[in-house]
Amino acid sequence: MINKHRRRLRLLRVCACICFCLLASAFTWGQGQDPDASPEISVPETPDMPSPATDLPRATAEVVEKTEPEESQDPPILPTLPETIISSGILVDGLEYDIPMPWGQEEFERHRASFLTRGGRKWLSMVMQNSLPYLGYIEERIRILGLPRELAFLPVIESEYSPFAVSRSGATGIWQFMKNSIAGYGLLISDWQDDRKDFIKSTDAALNKLSDNLKKFGEWNLALAAYNAGAGAVSRAIKNAAVSQADFWHLYDAKRLPKESMSYVPKFLAAASILRYPELRASMGVRRNDAPGRSWSTSPTNGNTARNPKERERRTQVPRNPALDAPFRKSARRNGGKRESSVE
Repeated sequence: MINKHRRRLRLLRVCACICFCLLASAFTWGQGQDPDASPEISVPETPDMPSPATDLPRATAEVVEKTEPEESQDPPILPTLPETIISSGILVDGLEYDIPMPWGQEEFERHRASFLTRGGRKWLSMVMQNSLPYLGYIEERIRILGLPRELAFLPVIESEYSPFAVSRSGATGIWQFMKNSIAGYGLLISDWQDDRKDFIKSTDAALNKLSDNLKKFGEWNLALAAYNAGAGAVSRAIKNAAVSQADFWHLYDAKRLPKESMSYVPKFLAAASILRYPELRASMGVRRNDAPGRSWSTSPTNGNTARNPKERERRTQVPRNPALDAPFRKSARRNGGKRESSVE
């Protein structure tokens, strides 16, 4: 009886141990599993299953193609917003120019930033003050000839609008004509006069020369480069570029033009982009007295007028034509520095 009781007790102990082990293993397995995860089901691979796009029979593929929706032949036109253009921290969207401005071009933007510094604005204001006697005539001639209005500001970088300006290479006047570049444009250089300093004659000559450059090269940037470097230099640059129709920026990137000319065009465009609009000039602090300009007229002179300083001073307009200053400067040198007249 006692042995039977002992066997039952042992059996109960064994059952309790088994239950405890099962509970412990179940608890450990539950901690390492995501309770929300669905159990993985392994599906045996089926050999030689056709892919949906490439392995379908030809007939099935044709059916699929026919059931695809046809594209609309007239897609809806969505409105496109203009790209915002900011140059040197100034919003320039909506500004229209007769010569397109290369917004974002490195050298162009560098010159613009320089012009918009404190010193640059002061310089531009000074040059625009110099332009007051001449700008009205130049703008009127540009309007009559139908040329880009930005050309009125080419003398800004050429001569600072000074008819007495002479470069190291001998270029003279507001438009900086060289002696070898005046042929065919009605300018006379003699012992008694230098028409390169006559702003009326030189303006007409410069605008005609720029028009001829445009006819030859087909775009204004190349016409401006030819005005600076000469038409021959630009023609050689285009020929060396080995392209049938090269524009200025193609030659610029290829460095085919003289270094001065490559900087000349971006510098001019940078100045013109600021000076073209009076409102833009004012907002940038570039001042210009917009008082009515002077009206100019020409009067014939004879030999006595050119040779006699007092007669010249009496008969010519004040400020007089600087083209008639040349003989007296030459005669002063011939007379050992003694001037024949105190008139400057």
